[in-house]
Amino acid sequence: MSRKLPTSLTEEEFSKLLEFTLKQHHKIAFLLGYETGTRIGEVVNLKQENIDLEGRKIFIKNGKGGKDRVVPLPK
Repeated sequence: MSRKLPTSLTEEEFSKLLEFTLKQHHKIAFLLGYETGTRIGEVVNLKQENIDLEGRKIFIKNGKGGKDRVVPLPK
């Protein structure tokens, strides 16, 4: 059985999405997910203690398959 790769938004489509997003916390969540490649559930379940601003890292706990991982924090 073959699996198809997921599709992603173009930069233009993503810009339009942000343009029409009214709530600031939704924009932040969209930007974080888009820039880091994290899944929706991973962004939603983030806690402040999972973000290392000094080290510019995000610790993803119990991601897909129950695995933990570290992703770089975007500018």
